Amino acid sequence: MKNAIRSIEYSVVRRTSRRLCGLSAGLLTLSLLGSPYRAQAIPVRAEEGKAANASSESKVSSTAASMSSDETPEAVKPAPIKSDAAAPAVPVPVAFSAGTNAKPAVVDAAAKAPAEVKPHGIRNPLTFGGDLYFGGTNATGVRARNNDGIWAGYSSALPSLLSVNWRQDEVRGMRVSLGVGDMFTSSNTLLRQPLEATYQFPTTGNGSMTVGKFYVPFATQEWEYETKYGMMFQKAHGATSFAGSVNYNFKRQTPNIYLRIGRQFGARTAVGLSAGGGRGVFSDSSHTMAVGLDVAHDIGRAQFSMEYNLAKGAKGAFQFVYGKLTLTKLGRYTPYVGAYYWHDSAQELGQYHSLLAGLSYKISSHVSVEGGYARGNTRNIFWMQSHVTF
Repeated sequence: MKNAIRSIEYSVVRRTSRRLCGLSAGLLTLSLLGSPYRAQAIPVRAEEGKAANASSESKVSSTAASMSSDETPEAVKPAPIKSDAAAPAVPVPVAFSAGTNAKPAVVDAAAKAPAEVKPHGIRNPLTFGGDLYFGGTNATGVRARNNDGIWAGYSSALPSLLSVNWRQDEVRGMRVSLGVGDMFTSSNTLLRQPLEATYQFPTTGNGSMTVGKFYVPFATQEWEYETKYGMMFQKAHGATSFAGSVNYNFKRQTPNIYLRIGRQFGARTAVGLSAGGGRGVFSDSSHTMAVGLDVAHDIGRAQFSMEYNLAKGAKGAFQFVYGKLTLTKLGRYTPYVGAYYWHDSAQELGQYHSLLAGLSYKISSHVSVEGGYARGNTRNIFWMQSHVTF
């Protein structure tokens, strides 16, 4: 009986094992040939992979595009360069006031702190600039064209120029400009070139040094507006700015010194005190010392500016004073009125007094036109000129 039961169990186990082996072989064959379920699963994952890759490629391409344009990712975006429209106590340094006869920017210039200078902060280190005037006037006594800017209804005194400028950061840079109007291209003016040739670099104590030929720092340069070879130190501390220079006067063959201390009072008023010394301190004259006071006040819709200069020498004293009111909130239109007076007892710098009015219209960010009238020294003086900057 026991042997019969064992025989039946053995027979059942053998049949079961054969069926399991057959089922295993079938599954192995399906796995090798590829089941319909596996064939459907692979394309689904492949489509998901393509979508992920496409998304990744899109992100990479968009990032590359943004890096190749003017916009760069925050991680590498350069720090914005501050303009000279910021606080008057810290305007753009002298070497970088390219393409404009912005006198106050020169005398109030104070070096930026080297700690504030960010690497890669200058997108275009080499630039070309221009400051060009052209028009007509009777200031010389006859109707004639002028290719330098008319000043105070008196004569051409704002030179047309072309410049090459190189900047490494907000402080370090070079500038070379050539006068291209009659003031620097007519006969006997060749030796006055270049108009400017400067190299500026930072110094310890968050100051800057400028060497070469530059506009000397005296008042707002409404009168003393000339370039001389020398070196100049500039520094700003809070609301106070300082500029001092030592220059050489080739015509008088003697050194000249200039300095100006400026102070910002609140957000609207700036005051400066200046001093100068050496024979030829003003326009190569015989005067040997000079002092100056300048004031600028923002009234809100208008800007008031004034300057007083006094120079003395062995042959007599020189005085200059001017005041000007400019409306600044009329869009493209900028009307102004002003008064000028100067007198030289040494009879070297002449004498002049005038009341004037003018209107400037800004055609674009680079082009403006100006017309003006002055009653100067009992004469009626007119001028109309265009002004192009770049």
